[in-house]
Amino acid sequence: MSGGIGAEGRRASLIIVGTALIWMLIQSVGGRQGWGPELMLVFDALALAGFIWGAVAVTRAWRGKE
Repeated sequence: MSGGIGAEGRRASLIIVGTALIWMLIQSVGGRQGWGPELMLVFDALALAGFIWGAVAVTRAWRGKE
């Protein structure tokens, strides 16, 4: 048992962490700049899509390990 999921797992973790960091940055900037709720909702939806993409990547890496 190797104990790792390799490059696919690293890619999935980067997708999830990157999505979270970018989303937090946009929330901070948007709050300071007074962006409207409609625009913030667009960024929230994009972040949700990023997290779903990350979950799919994790699932693929996990299934590829078996």
